[in-house]
Amino acid sequence: MQQPKIYDWKRFWYPQGTQIQVCDRGYLIDPTSEWGKYTNPELVELKKLADIPCLVLLGEPGIGKSHEIKKLEHYTYSLADDDGDILPLPLRSCINLRQDLLQNNQFIDWQKGKHDLYVFLDSLDEGLAESTILAKQLVDILGTRTYCKELKRLHIRLACRDAVFPKVLEEGLKELYGEGYAVYQLAHLRRIDIERAANDEGIESQKFISEVEHKSLTPFAIKPITLRFLFKEYKENEQFSENQTLTDLYLEGCRALCDEDPNHPRQPGVNKNLELDERLIVAADIATTTIFCNRDAVWVGRYGEHSSNKDIDCRELTLGEVREKAIREVLETGVFSRYSFHRIGWAHRTYAEFLAAWYLTKNELNLSQLEGLIFNENRVIPQLAEIAKWLANMRSDFLEKVIKTDANILIKSDLSNIDQNTKSKILDSFLELHNAGKSPYRENGEFIHQNNFDHYKQLNYPGLPEQLNSYISDSSKNIQSRYVAIDIAEECNLVTIASDLAKIALDVNQPHRVRERAARFVVNTDNNSAHEQLIDLVTREQDDPEDDLKGHGLKATYPQYLKTEEVLAHLIPPKASYLGVYYQDFLAHDFIERLPVEDLALTLRWFAKQEGIHDYNYHPFTNLISKLIFKAWEHLTDSDIRISLAQMVVPRMKQYAGIVDSYDEETWKEYIEEDNDKRRLLLESIVLIIQDSEKDPLWLSNRSRWSQFYLLPKDFGWLTEKLKTTTSKGAQKIYAKLIDYYLDMDSVEQINDSILACDEVPVLRDVLSKWIEPIALDSQTAEDLKERYLKRKQYEANQERKFVLEPPPKTMI
Repeated sequence: MQQPKIYDWKRFWYPQGTQIQVCDRGYLIDPTSEWGKYTNPELVELKKLADIPCLVLLGEPGIGKSHEIKKLEHYTYSLADDDGDILPLPLRSCINLRQDLLQNNQFIDWQKGKHDLYVFLDSLDEGLAESTILAKQLVDILGTRTYCKELKRLHIRLACRDAVFPKVLEEGLKELYGEGYAVYQLAHLRRIDIERAANDEGIESQKFISEVEHKSLTPFAIKPITLRFLFKEYKENEQFSENQTLTDLYLEGCRALCDEDPNHPRQPGVNKNLELDERLIVAADIATTTIFCNRDAVWVGRYGEHSSNKDIDCRELTLGEVREKAIREVLETGVFSRYSFHRIGWAHRTYAEFLAAWYLTKNELNLSQLEGLIFNENRVIPQLAEIAKWLANMRSDFLEKVIKTDANILIKSDLSNIDQNTKSKILDSFLELHNAGKSPYRENGEFIHQNNFDHYKQLNYPGLPEQLNSYISDSSKNIQSRYVAIDIAEECNLVTIASDLAKIALDVNQPHRVRERAARFVVNTDNNSAHEQLIDLVTREQDDPEDDLKGHGLKATYPQYLKTEEVLAHLIPPKASYLGVYYQDFLAHDFIERLPVEDLALTLRWFAKQEGIHDYNYHPFTNLISKLIFKAWEHLTDSDIRISLAQMVVPRMKQYAGIVDSYDEETWKEYIEEDNDKRRLLLESIVLIIQDSEKDPLWLSNRSRWSQFYLLPKDFGWLTEKLKTTTSKGAQKIYAKLIDYYLDMDSVEQINDSILACDEVPVLRDVLSKWIEPIALDSQTAEDLKERYLKRKQYEANQERKFVLEPPPKTMI
């Protein structure tokens, strides 16, 4: 048999009994991501568990336990010192653990020595002997006086299927190792794991993931054993075969989960009495019982001891001893997972729902019988909606029934093999349910913006534009049904109706929400003529309470159909006081990204003239101005852009408002400190603007904690040269003031340069007279200098003083 490819996955484990969140479209949310580490903080890599004296590793069949324990073995080898030893002891071929362990030379050497021994016991559930026998043997060995007192040197690593982990072993190891005993379960795969494996298989990962999600195959993709099956099916045509229905794929997936792990087939005759198809039938029987009796799990402990009415006793499923053995055999397969020691449930509810529908179909229940099970008052029982979807895929008569009563549940089912006429019927019924207000699309009176309309794509057929437009353009229809029709049109990328929707967006007689949704459709559709139609949303006064129409109009038309001057002329403070609306999004992101470089200077000048716009908290203009300044910095060698930027930042600096948003302050600091030429060019432009001012430019002195533009010590020589070469008296005075502000009295070089410059530039001598001319100690000048010195020292002390919160954060929290 060809060995399956080994993928370099980073797997994660969680303590037994912990409920982990699977919220990344059915995949394990990545614990290494920004939010994933908070969503499931219990998830750890296996190497983090290497110090646990007695570690039991559980997992569903085919989920990758053996590969993981082998990785732990290699990791332990890398950490083991010269005295440590490692004993791999696979239990697959073990009949007598007492003999195999006690007669092993490494174990004998450990018994005689003083070193640590790490014993790796894999495949407890796959041994030639029953797992309970091997478990009792292990507990008996470790519990003898000879070995019990040396357990601190004996480290156990044991892997087993979670459904068959023996109770006697759990209780025995817990008693022997106490707090040094821990049980962890292997989590499913992350999305990134599946993408990497697809790439290793030579499959375009994004396309594969899209197909998996479109066909609702995520429950099979998150397990290595069935992921390999999906790869095999997909690689034949670089897609899942169009002739292979979703029902076919799910049936083969469940069959694979009911089969043995292809890496480690069990030994013949051990705990295996059923053929594969028989296992599938038994699993489907259990699914039907648990679903329609509303039971979450199967109880496998002592009869009658389960306290929860959400469990069904294993013996209640049986028709005798032979039947019970068959059920227990099937409960060990990959479609099930251990919830607690005596409770076994479905590894994924989707398996149960599919198998229950398949079982009903296989047993040829008539339509009347199915209606009695699935419907209540001529509507599908909500808890049975998924089963109804599967039955609709398997039975044409049941499909017709659902189309007439509950077409909304079919939208997310597999319609790939449905003919166009049936699609049209489903869509008509679906839209009519929304038109009658019988299908939810509102929550607390507000429209719900659903995140995933991907299933709408399968409704696409040649007659779809006309069918949808009959709802979209009909003002007599319920707003909800028109909204849904636009959602479907957008998901199916119906470019041909974009102009019709542009007209709706411009029609003041239409409901505002329909206009907004129509405009958003046009923005998201590649239809240039329709985009141009939306100019009026920007330039014409609108009934637009949250500026959504203006936002869509700007996104559709700038800069292809609207000039920058026209956009600036219609920029207004946003009406909405909260973030996330489309107009604010345009201001904060789209405008600067689309702004042509040739329009950068005029935009800077426009913002420089706006009253109140320099308010530090004036969102979204704060974010926009930061991006505008950064973009100007990139093109600072352009004199027009440089002067315009100076005109914009000077008012902000005079108000000590900060040049950029506080979130961008560190980035801006890096920019100005790393580029000497641009820093000095900007200062030249600032000096050019303020050279005629009578006020001292203290805001350039870097004496305020709000200063975001300043000079560095290496600029001092450049300052003195600029002072000497500039011809403007006003500019000379500014440069002289700056020399005074930045002069380091501890630098002999700076003092010498300043004194020499005083001989060439009289204005500098006037400014620095307090340093180079005699001062009477009892004069007012001396008092002023003393006061200035003391203030500076106080400021420096305050800057260096460590700020301590009182009370400390822990107390406050």
